[in-house]
Amino acid sequence: MISLKTIAQECGVSAMTVSRALDENKRNQISAETRKKILEVAEKNNYRSNKAACSLRDRKTYNIMLFTSFRMFSVPIAVPDFDAHFGCLVGDFLRGVISTAHEHNYDVKLEPLLRQDDNDEYILPLLDKRLTDGVIFQRIPISQKLKSRLQAQNIPFVREAGAPNIEYDCTEIYVDKQSGFYEAFEYLCKKNHRKIAYIGDGISDNAVENLQIFSNFFKLKKQYDPKLIYTVKNFFELQDLLNGLSYPSPFSALVCQNDCYADFVVRTLRKKGIRVPADVAVIGFDNNPAFVGEGRSNLTTIDNFWKEKGEECFNMLYEIIKRGANSRICKKSIPSKLILRETA
Repeated sequence: MISLKTIAQECGVSAMTVSRALDENKRNQISAETRKKILEVAEKNNYRSNKAACSLRDRKTYNIMLFTSFRMFSVPIAVPDFDAHFGCLVGDFLRGVISTAHEHNYDVKLEPLLRQDDNDEYILPLLDKRLTDGVIFQRIPISQKLKSRLQAQNIPFVREAGAPNIEYDCTEIYVDKQSGFYEAFEYLCKKNHRKIAYIGDGISDNAVENLQIFSNFFKLKKQYDPKLIYTVKNFFELQDLLNGLSYPSPFSALVCQNDCYADFVVRTLRKKGIRVPADVAVIGFDNNPAFVGEGRSNLTTIDNFWKEKGEECFNMLYEIIKRGANSRICKKSIPSKLILRETA
């Protein structure tokens, strides 16, 4: 691998200047033109700082820990199951965290929770300031005991959440679902859909939140019809529901809890000779890449920006690491967005 001295020789500057250009905290000490030249040479030669040397100099480990939820590695209770698509989405989140961490010369230690309960029992022994500069929790509840240990060790942390939670007095990032859903509803209304239905499991936190957004919007529009809200817990119940519907359908558009529901609806309706979107428009949620491409349903959906959440999670943690673990608590949202494809 190219050395710092070699970069200095190629750029016609001192090794100290190169060191400053590569140090985010000292880059403003040299001119923008010189910094750009050095960074281009470093990138061209795939230069990465000597982590051991940086660690000694800065008194940092240049490692962070990422705890992921049990759902990522769990086997669905019933197959087929609507929860089976979650791992693909978390994969996008992990890519966001890891790629952004590497840009800042950080490594990520992935710690998946392999049990659904006793999170503290697993996490607490792993928290050691000598081994990590910070922690990201992905959909994991933060108990008072866990928070106290993090504060005692002076370890900064950030939580990725499905929705804002006032119970958690910590820095969080989440997606504002309402913006994307309202964009989808307005789009359907402009397409002259008057019978717009919603389908979900009615149990999970996501389902309850999505249904509340749906209900609030159509109550304001004075188009709310409780008969157009359907609750199913698995593929079998959804199949029974679709088989039991009379056609023409009681709805002209269907908004689904996630893309897994939406994909199943699209394929089932088309098998029955129902044209999507000509007869029934279908919109999913999550922008799951599993349903995009040749021979797939290419869903119109609402992007939940999983990769972007991962990127922003690390960026927020990095800022706390630089400023200190007792930095001001921040709740940040990313607006969701309607993605138009072939089903609406």
